Amino acid sequence: MVDEEPTLYDWAGGQEALRRLIDCFYDRVEADDQLSRFFPGGVTEEHRANVTDWWAEVFGGPDAYTRDRGGYENMLAHHRGSASPPSSGTGSPPP
Repeated sequence: MVDEEPTLYDWAGGQEALRRLIDCFYDRVEADDQLSRFFPGGVTEEHRANVTDWWAEVFGGPDAYTRDRGGYENMLAHHRGSASPPSSGTGSPPP
């Protein structure tokens, strides 16, 4: 029997480790004056769970995002037309 090469999901530490990474990232986004404007009201638990499932699948883990959330096409459809914060004309959100 040949051992399978570990996936990036395995190397990253699995679902719990990816969730910690996602939470750290979005905690920092919420604390940033400019980036937090992309998430008025904060980054929801549902969004964090969706992103965790997405990255887990992309890294070779369980296919929960495709199976339970509609996969790549659904993700694109969900984000198309998403409004960005108003621009200050400098390429950055207004101060």
